[in-house]
Amino acid sequence: MYLNRRLALVLLAILTLTAAGCRTLVERTLERPSLSLREVRMVEMGLLTQRTQLVLNVANPNPVPLPVKAVRYKIALAGLNVAEGETDEAFTVPARGDTDIRLQVRTNVLELAGQAANMLTNFNGRVDYEISGEVEPNLPMTGPFPFARKGEVALNRAR
Repeated sequence: MYLNRRLALVLLAILTLTAAGCRTLVERTLERPSLSLREVRMVEMGLLTQRTQLVLNVANPNPVPLPVKAVRYKIALAGLNVAEGETDEAFTVPARGDTDIRLQVRTNVLELAGQAANMLTNFNGRVDYEISGEVEPNLPMTGPFPFARKGEVALNRAR
């Protein structure tokens, strides 16, 4: 009985090390996807809230499609935190291709009023953004890929 327990512990240790090694191998083989904010569109402006559509672009540099379970993100426009969350649906980014994700964001105008006024004072149709978070692939033995990016994006009004 003591021998069986010891054998079971040794097998468990080997299995754990093998799984960790496979995960590391898969993560080293895959290049990290990159994310950018492609578009910001003001959809609705109310007295107390505004609705904005954000379009994130996910680019896959790998020679194989990348199934994605979720993207967790934080987005700031002109230094103002406007969105934080997680995508609702899984999707696949084609091999050496990209996919757009559309997010609907509601913000409280009163909370943003001071900073938004400053942003509009210097408004030229474009706004600086920062986006960070992680992409969780829908692949066995692969953990999430962190990302962070800064850039500039056009601020559009609803058509």
